[in-house]
Amino acid sequence: MFFDLAQVNVSRLLAPLESPQLAPFMAALDEVNAEGDAASGFLWRLQTEDGNATAVKAFGWDIAGSHGVIVNLTTWQSVEALAGFVFSGRHLEIMRQRRRWFHQAAEATTAMWWVPRGHRPTTDEAEDRVRQLRDTGLPPTASRSASRFRPQGRQPRTCTPAGCWGGDRAAPRRDLACEAVKMAVSARGGAGQIRGVVLHTDRGSTYTASDFIPARPAARNHPVDGPVGSCFDNAAAEAFFSSLE
Repeated sequence: MFFDLAQVNVSRLLAPLESPQLAPFMAALDEVNAEGDAASGFLWRLQTEDGNATAVKAFGWDIAGSHGVIVNLTTWQSVEALAGFVFSGRHLEIMRQRRRWFHQAAEATTAMWWVPRGHRPTTDEAEDRVRQLRDTGLPPTASRSASRFRPQGRQPRTCTPAGCWGGDRAAPRRDLACEAVKMAVSARGGAGQIRGVVLHTDRGSTYTASDFIPARPAARNHPVDGPVGSCFDNAAAEAFFSSLE
């Protein structure tokens, strides 16, 4: 049996959707959705006849004193495909500004789980997954993991650290590199399930940063740095990774 990846994220509004404060977000919504629809590995998203899901009534129990909630519910071919969209392009630009429009939540607001291929999850399913995630007592970062509902028929074997560069691709970003490592670890069942992983990087500031290095022992991996000024070992590594897809 084959599976698709479902994901839901819920945002609590700092102001009404029609307010001037939310105007920049609403103006960018169609563009972001169109970029997602065209993304590699995208399968489906919940929407009304308006072309988005802002009018969808769900998660009413999670308003928590906000001006309401909006829900994003989609399916993808893989964790990597979802990460490639989330950490790039217009979506990344909007995500960096989210504190202007949405409350910062102390609990998990995003969940991922595997569904039978072609299945379209309902908002009731999504609410159950978020409740289940919160009930486990895991930190919000664990909400990015689909490993708690890993399919038996297929398991991802590679995870590209997509999005380690900023939206303008002018410089690498260590925070996104850290998130990529955490996602790869979580997708494989957590650090306790990983043995003998090789983490191959170059010698850029992203991978020698003080907040990136602690992520390596946590993943129980063997760091391998490429030689200065040489791209050939990276090319070999990329070719090897592609053969595992």
